[in-house]
Amino acid sequence: MITFIQKAFRTFIRILITFSKQERVIFGICVAAFLISGFFVVSSIIQSLTVVVPASGGNYTEGVVGQVSYVNPLLARDGSPDKDLIALLFAHTLDLAESVKHSTDFRKWNVRIKEGAVWHDNTPITSDDFVFTVQTIQNPDTFSPLYPDWQHITISRVSEREIMFQLEQPYASFESVLAELRPIPKHIFESIAPANMRLSKYNFEPIGSGPFSVVGSNVEDTGFVRSYEVQRNNLYAPIGHLAYLDTITLDFFEDEQALVDAYNKGQLDGICTTNPKLIERITVRAQEESIPSLKYYAIFLNQSSNTLLRYTEVRKALMAALDTKTLITDVFNGQATSMQGPLPVALAIDQKNTSAGAPDTILSQAGWKRNETTGIWEKGTLSLSATLSIPASEPLQTIAQKVVQQWQNVGMNITIDARDPKTLADEVIKTRNYQMLLFGNILLSNPDLFHFWDSSEKFYPGLNYSLYENKTVDTYIAALKRIGTEDERRAQYLSAIASQINSDIPALFLISPNYIYITKTSLGGISTKAISLPDERFGNSIDWHIKTKRVLK
Repeated sequence: MITFIQKAFRTFIRILITFSKQERVIFGICVAAFLISGFFVVSSIIQSLTVVVPASGGNYTEGVVGQVSYVNPLLARDGSPDKDLIALLFAHTLDLAESVKHSTDFRKWNVRIKEGAVWHDNTPITSDDFVFTVQTIQNPDTFSPLYPDWQHITISRVSEREIMFQLEQPYASFESVLAELRPIPKHIFESIAPANMRLSKYNFEPIGSGPFSVVGSNVEDTGFVRSYEVQRNNLYAPIGHLAYLDTITLDFFEDEQALVDAYNKGQLDGICTTNPKLIERITVRAQEESIPSLKYYAIFLNQSSNTLLRYTEVRKALMAALDTKTLITDVFNGQATSMQGPLPVALAIDQKNTSAGAPDTILSQAGWKRNETTGIWEKGTLSLSATLSIPASEPLQTIAQKVVQQWQNVGMNITIDARDPKTLADEVIKTRNYQMLLFGNILLSNPDLFHFWDSSEKFYPGLNYSLYENKTVDTYIAALKRIGTEDERRAQYLSAIASQINSDIPALFLISPNYIYITKTSLGGISTKAISLPDERFGNSIDWHIKTKRVLK
């Protein structure tokens, strides 16, 4: 065989030598064209028969502003860096569930755990872990932020892999609560008194059940946790497919400027923010994903604190004077959507919001006149003035300044009262000692409007900041608790609630900001599904990938 090839090659060389210079050039061009066309033909055939899929491998580093306190699902607070790590390290109930069943009245819920599910130390996950977790949350000595959500709920062991939740009242959306419950291992924490749980070393050396497990952390001499590295959990298979990435590292920073500097220096692969101004400081080429959020900002009107706000025309004029498109452009660089009512646009619920008309027309038709000297609208002894309370933090301060300027431009004397967020919460919000409040609300993808708009939630710890009371709305909210999440009436009831609230104008709805994910172009698999809280960006982290491969279709 080799001799034949050698003879053929010598023959080809003898023929090639006989070519003229021009013939050799033409021959070379023909050969090159043949090889190039052949390459494209073969490449086309390969592409038509195969598909690109994620492949295992690769390391990803993300920057986060803030500090780790408790990497423990029972102690971490929403929006904290702890929650980011917890999303990677602890599976939630619906991840762990083989099945979720409920009684016809939605008061009894049975959850069966997937067979073979284990903790990171290879200890089986059982119903005892769930019972221990819920009862620890319910113990006031734990001081768990989840405590309010788990009152009036009884959990019991049915078998080693099944538990039952008994609710005092029907709640068709209880699965959304289960989705927030991430159990902790009983065999690790049962010897620790609830009052001492915050002191446990396992808050920094967590043993979870999620798709990643802890490799280690970098803690400075000052106590600042600089980074956490987590690796693919190869014991996760009974729960879900294994993560593609080998490791994810979270680096923590004191402020956004330090975060941006590290990214621009190439020390990070990605960052996530709701502050679009941060993007302007990014100097390196990046991949940008805009993720809709279920968070929104609104101005809640306390009509019992300022009698002017009881006038329908005043509330309508306040709303009509707002230009949310300018807020989106000037404050959020276009990375937000206008609110059409109490439900974010991402939920795609019809809220029947109609334009209120021009503010001067609304007020003048109701008998208000503009003072020729001050320019402020007046009616008898009344002057259109109010105070807007806000947390002294961004972006709320910038939003407030823009909004107040819009109102002042049309003769409304609104002043800003900015307080430290903790002071505002303790001295203003808890006591409902405000006239107007600029604040944010966060909904779930399957929204429960009870805490925000039911009349029973007007006072602390309820979140009905407008002290809103409407029997029709209360009736619909109660009805939502008794129908399943797939029931077509659900969208109808939500629409009716939103439309009624829009009609009554107890609040002025502004915008819903997007989460902005900036990463190197090599990272794939990021979901653009609407999320409620920042840690939910890791909800599909098992699908994130850097490497790919081709497989047959």
